[in-house]
Amino acid sequence: MSRWRSHCAAGWARRARATRACASRSTRPPIKAVASFFAATDLARWREANPFVRDYLDDLCGPEGLPVRSPILRVAQIDVPVLLIHGDRDENVPIAQTLAMAEALKAHGKDVETFIVQSGTHFFTEQQNALARRKLFDFLRRHLSRS
Repeated sequence: MSRWRSHCAAGWARRARATRACASRSTRPPIKAVASFFAATDLARWREANPFVRDYLDDLCGPEGLPVRSPILRVAQIDVPVLLIHGDRDENVPIAQTLAMAEALKAHGKDVETFIVQSGTHFFTEQQNALARRKLFDFLRRHLSRS
């Protein structure tokens, strides 16, 4: 029996993109589930819609490097259940990013759940955070207890 039985990758905002990149079967230790909080999934569209991130993204990889780093263009490589959490009033990363990612995952037959936090911005209140964490822990219990 492997000592790597139960692993999950969870990420918030920018780290969530890296989290989803870990979701393929080739990672060691093997990832069994991925959770992402309010992350940009289509970086080119995010760059177009949000002028405040352009310099950051240009420094990161330039516009030509955005497709390689956009999880929405890599859903076929994701082989584990995914939980996407987002606030419906996020002005930094539009909720459309999460909804599009969920649809892309579903279109590829992937196991995906979404949890939309009502009145949630990019920074959850203590109560909103508690709701999101409850959903996260439920998701992890279901997927990490698999044998």
